[in-house]
Amino acid sequence: MNVPPPLRRRARLRAALEATSPLDSFLVHLLDWIAQHDGSYVPSRDARQVSEAFDWPAPFLEALLTSARSRRLLVPAEARRGRPRGTLLISELGRAWLEVRQQQAGAPSADNASRDETLVEMESDASGISLNE
Repeated sequence: MNVPPPLRRRARLRAALEATSPLDSFLVHLLDWIAQHDGSYVPSRDARQVSEAFDWPAPFLEALLTSARSRRLLVPAEARRGRPRGTLLISELGRAWLEVRQQQAGAPSADNASRDETLVEMESDASGISLNE
């Protein structure tokens, strides 16, 4: 079955936005920091600032950058006069990914709501118990 290119593109975008990683919560902070600082990351200029801002060791920051690049959330800036640049930019996919993750963080999930209800029930059941007896 032949699927038109725009549909394949949308399917790839949806899959990329839905893909999760254990590093996602850290990537949200990193991409948000980059977005707030002109949308670009220059290792020689920004590595120390990011490491200090989040109290991350340099190898961990490098692992996050590698993850973001491999997922195409960050892309290299265009080269000037054939000379490669070390600057990374947030891609359109990266901006969409960040927006989705920030919305998810702002809206309580059904799991969190049910967990909170369970905790309230447990607290009310335990309210008559005295730990000093």
